[in-house]
Amino acid sequence: EHDFTLIGTTDQLFHGDPSGIDISTEESAYICDAANEYFRKALRPEDAVASYAGVRPLYENNAASNSTVTRDYQFELDRGESGNEPVMLSIFGGKLTTYRKLAEHALKKLKLGDHSWTADQPLPGADLNSDTFAQFEQRMLDRYPWLAPATIRRLARAYGKRMIDILKRKTSVNELGVNLGGDLYAAELRYLIEHEFVRSAEDVLKRRSKLYLHLSTAEQEKVTRWFEENGP
Repeated sequence: EHDFTLIGTTDQLFHGDPSGIDISTEESAYICDAANEYFRKALRPEDAVASYAGVRPLYENNAASNSTVTRDYQFELDRGESGNEPVMLSIFGGKLTTYRKLAEHALKKLKLGDHSWTADQPLPGADLNSDTFAQFEQRMLDRYPWLAPATIRRLARAYGKRMIDILKRKTSVNELGVNLGGDLYAAELRYLIEHEFVRSAEDVLKRRSKLYLHLSTAEQEKVTRWFEENGP
């Protein structure tokens, strides 16, 4: 996000309801202590602009400690009691950095053909033809001169070529609809609802982006009200 640095830790054993999970006081102190080995000015937990925490399930392999529990995924095929029912594949563990390998393996496990081509398949919006990202960004700057360069850059980073689906044939900022704060407009929210399964302000501000770091509390509340009035 240019203006912020994200630091974190993992591997704290958790029991309970994950819906209310948040960073603990001990974790905040640990992170600051680790970062302070590299900075002249000491960081304190209260210096954090924002924080978040999550819970992920890991496959139990009876490891000696939390940090050595396998991060790999495990498959389990259930063919039903008769053995002739539709197959259900359950996936345990895994992580984002191996999602393509996991997906290929899952399809192979289900005997749905060879999917090794995914390593070279661009993600949605990433098919920039022969352009580098810098060249694509410049083309968008030339195509939409009425939009601020910082906004072009954000949209290009977030959506790639699909940013054109948001801007379409618009010729001015006014055609983007109501401004919700910063450079977030109703046109982008409608695109997210229609194409990226967004259902709430939190989906936009925290899950599909990190715009909550840039928008004031009042602006975030404005996004919430927009969803109450216009959302799915």
